[in-house]
Amino acid sequence: MAIELAAARASALGVEGIAARLDDRFHLLTGGKRTALPRHQTLRATLDWSYELLTEPERVILRRLAVFAGPFSLEAATAVAADPETELASVVENLASLVMKSLVTTEGDGAVARYRLLDTTRAYASEKLDESGQRDSLGGRHAEYYRDVFERAETEVLARPASEWLADYAPEIDNLRSALDWAFSPHGGDVSVGIALTAAAVPLWVYLSLVDECRRRVERALTALVAAARRTHVSR
Repeated sequence: MAIELAAARASALGVEGIAARLDDRFHLLTGGKRTALPRHQTLRATLDWSYELLTEPERVILRRLAVFAGPFSLEAATAVAADPETELASVVENLASLVMKSLVTTEGDGAVARYRLLDTTRAYASEKLDESGQRDSLGGRHAEYYRDVFERAETEVLARPASEWLADYAPEIDNLRSALDWAFSPHGGDVSVGIALTAAAVPLWVYLSLVDECRRRVERALTALVAAARRTHVSR
């Protein structure tokens, strides 16, 4: 149990460094400027070539999957990437195709398969997601999905062995952070989703000993809650 907790904590603590490197790679990929190093131009050209070979439904799913900041399940992919124009079966089929084409990787040996976009692929797909104009709508579906995930986690935390609970929910911390950042974004988001998600995620931060992060996130949620209450009072 102690080893499992330590591994989960180390993984959670390292994600912010990974996010910083992802930002660096995103800047390398965007633009394809002539001043970029030849290996960066080659990487961009390879991703352009791979993207152009995809069918349009595959391109749609790939760029929508860029909203995930960490590993995700098939359930998560279908909940976030599907819409009235994109049926669930199509999401599953195109996800499988992207795995076969090495644009999406699988990881873990548990009962539930998890998927992930490599950093450079996600940076490229994120650019395409921005170009599509669907960033906010996908961000909303992503945040709402993880609100539901962590509300379920909150109800299970005392009823399940800690090791099993952590195995299911510790890998979600990257997506938790991303969902909260979107929810409290000054350029959009949904504060009500962010507040609910913050409250539901407290057990995970506590289990992972991420006390400082928990405090920062809770303080931001409380600030948003107070601001919303003031706006409601003024409007009356």
